[in-house]
Amino acid sequence: MVARTALKQAQQSALGKYGDLDLENISREPLALAEAGFRAYLKEYPKGQYAASVRGLLRRVAWFARDPARLAEEFAQAFALDPAMRNVSLFELIEEADPTARGHLIDQGGGPPRLREVDIWIVHRAHTLNWPPQIYARILGHLRRWRARGVPVVGIQIDFDARTRRLGEYGDFLRDLRQRLPKDCKLSITGLLDWSSQGDSRALSGLGEIVDEVVLQTYQGRKTIPGYAAYLGSLERLTIPFKIGLVQDGEWSPPPSLAANPNFRGYVVFLLNGIVN
Repeated sequence: MVARTALKQAQQSALGKYGDLDLENISREPLALAEAGFRAYLKEYPKGQYAASVRGLLRRVAWFARDPARLAEEFAQAFALDPAMRNVSLFELIEEADPTARGHLIDQGGGPPRLREVDIWIVHRAHTLNWPPQIYARILGHLRRWRARGVPVVGIQIDFDARTRRLGEYGDFLRDLRQRLPKDCKLSITGLLDWSSQGDSRALSGLGEIVDEVVLQTYQGRKTIPGYAAYLGSLERLTIPFKIGLVQDGEWSPPPSLAANPNFRGYVVFLLNGIVN
């Protein structure tokens, strides 16, 4: 079906380094083509063989479009349908509606660690910056609970693939988040390697006024980025305290000037062999 192909095209530019979706980068033109095709099918074949599947894909279209009103309407129609006309159970539909409507935030790790002699950061992997109030409440609640258990949490880190050309928008989001955090809670973010070489100077400077540090990732998925060294020559442009993110057993050769950089704060290693408690 042409509409399915268009939907796949719409999401290609939005795939992050973990295979997740950044809804801000969904391609609008193929998304509109996909929606038109799906609605044309339902108009002609409202009880057709693929009608249930197409209705599910229309919910995905509304989610990709970040249109909560349309998404709510699609779910309302799905719940009102005769169960025989759905290709998912009522429980599965409820399960689908819940995370899709709320947005996505994934905590990187398990429960509170037993470590007490080191500074702890709570890392949240974000798939979108379109956060409803309950996401902020979840982050703040998580922070309070860990501290109440005696965990020495010094701050939170947002792991989000902010595109270099949209650092200004990312800064606006982080400024709002910063205002919601306790004053004694630091804010760290991950960053792409090309921020230092291709990022807008004003946007980078603005980030330095908001976050306490940025961890520049030299890896994608579980492997070192080929040619990573080419990006390291422009680290002097960063006025933000930064660390270098390495993947366990990956490649790394520090540039000669790195140790003397006044903003360099060390390394963060992404472990592949399990979680340390």
